[in-house]
Amino acid sequence: RGEFTVSPKGTTAVDIPYEVESKEVALALFQFISQGRQVDIAVRGTVWLKVGPTAFAIPFVQTTTVRH
Repeated sequence: RGEFTVSPKGTTAVDIPYEVESKEVALALFQFISQGRQVDIAVRGTVWLKVGPTAFAIPFVQTTTVRH
């Protein structure tokens, strides 16, 4: 769990490396390359915003479609 400071009225970018290893991912990648299909990549997570003694959970979903 890392901590960082968010600038007021600014943007703070955080990179979180993550690897996915599953048969479903391998199959989707194979279909994408061999059959020219599109792949939808969805990232779901929760950001915890701590303000003083209180913490707020902010869920998010980001989906991107990749076409061959």
